[in-house]
Amino acid sequence: MLLYDVILQSIHLVVTWGALLVSWMAIFVKPWKLSQKTRPLNLSSIYSDSKLLQKLPIHIGFLFLEDDLSCTDIATLIVWCMSLGISYISLYDRKGILKRNAFLETEIVRKQKELLGKDATRFNIFLHRHFFNREKLVVERNINQIDVQLLSEEDGRQSLVHTARQFSRAVAVKQYKISDISPSTIDTFLLDKSSFPDPDLVLRFGAVDSLLGFLPWQVRLTEILSLPTHRNIDYKSFLRLLQAFGDTKQRFGK
Repeated sequence: MLLYDVILQSIHLVVTWGALLVSWMAIFVKPWKLSQKTRPLNLSSIYSDSKLLQKLPIHIGFLFLEDDLSCTDIATLIVWCMSLGISYISLYDRKGILKRNAFLETEIVRKQKELLGKDATRFNIFLHRHFFNREKLVVERNINQIDVQLLSEEDGRQSLVHTARQFSRAVAVKQYKISDISPSTIDTFLLDKSSFPDPDLVLRFGAVDSLLGFLPWQVRLTEILSLPTHRNIDYKSFLRLLQAFGDTKQRFGK
């Protein structure tokens, strides 16, 4: 039985790595459609790149499946997103390391100044360590505001389990009928907890072929792309992922 288990695990490892390799190759062998010129990386050049992409995600999620997280590299990703015009960003690590790390906010400010210079003051980045009131965010939001929510397992699969229990209790006390509960009911309930739209794109960093509990309800129509690591990621690789997303034709089951 032990030998059988080892063989199964080996097959699973080969299949997982094979799938990831195919995914990475599909992204990086595509023709490079953006500017080939070497330019200084600043707000103007990054914003110009955004105009050459087919589409941009409104809400992008970063899923970190690695144990060793680099706040410097994560802060760089956030500043790139901000400069491209992406307004909603979710950072997910299952153990909630980023939620407890005060250094991330410091690194974001430092990277803003380093990459954008005097243009850094044009943007306001807000970090949310929990779900928040939807109406308050809509009222206070402005065009140069970037909202970043820090998520962990309790906000993902566990949150959906908690929602199911709430509906079960509501049915038990006759607050709801079973026939009242539908996908749109759950959508409305979850939107009341967070004003973030469903993510258009999730970038998954790591060698695990899983979402590890990341927002299971909200990613039904999300494009998911993978890279082996977020550490030392360069701007061109990040832009290639956005190009791959822009070239994707979503058929929504048709």
